[in-house]
Amino acid sequence: MIDEPPEDAPPTFPPFSGHFFYNQALLAPGLAAPVPLVLNERVGFRAALRDLLVLHRAAPVLVEPATVIGGSLLFGCQEYLAGCHDLIAAAAPVQFVKASHRLLAACREFSGNLDGIYALQQATDGLPAESGQPGDEGVACARLKNYALPLERYFEAPPFAVRMDLERRGLLEVHLDSVYDEACRQLERFYLAALRKTSAPLFVQFARGLYRDVTRRLVPDHIFDLFRKSTTLADQRPGLLDLLPELEESVKKTSDRR
Repeated sequence: MIDEPPEDAPPTFPPFSGHFFYNQALLAPGLAAPVPLVLNERVGFRAALRDLLVLHRAAPVLVEPATVIGGSLLFGCQEYLAGCHDLIAAAAPVQFVKASHRLLAACREFSGNLDGIYALQQATDGLPAESGQPGDEGVACARLKNYALPLERYFEAPPFAVRMDLERRGLLEVHLDSVYDEACRQLERFYLAALRKTSAPLFVQFARGLYRDVTRRLVPDHIFDLFRKSTTLADQRPGLLDLLPELEESVKKTSDRR
């Protein structure tokens, strides 16, 4: 159960009465894809994040926007990982399409919550980024989870035909692998900050890291096509919002022919 915020906390959301799983296994060093993950609800992420914001005395005006947007981004990270796991476990086209839908919805969580995400970084103003306390430096989680390996194995001998252009599917695989690593990193930082909730440096690492990584790498490098307006084919670099629907359609066409 999540501890309730202090009585003088700003009245942003009703108390969360459900259970929130802290996924401590995700913090083990050396993990590789598919990583262990117990799924939490969106409201659970928001409740846990709100508790951290209140505990670390974020400005009351920032608590609600940071809670809503940060919780949605964390939920998107979780759903992205779950979608990746579903994809390589799909034994039938309908399961594959469902996994693709889940991934696309997660990508839209990333791209659709950019407005106001700065509130999450602002909430760390005045908090120490470093300290001499043991554990405040974070955990030695593997930066790369190598989702590309099980993904390549799946596409080498898929249980049904996937008729996507090979060059574009290769780019899709690169994006899927990179965002898998990014999503894991955000959840690792968050669960560590939630487990050691009194550590201001860990909360700062999470909040500033989520803002920085989503706005500077995850969305512009992998979700959107940065060169959508380019007139030269060589400069076009489609992101997951372009490629996932193509993947889904390539499987649907195969299924429709049967």
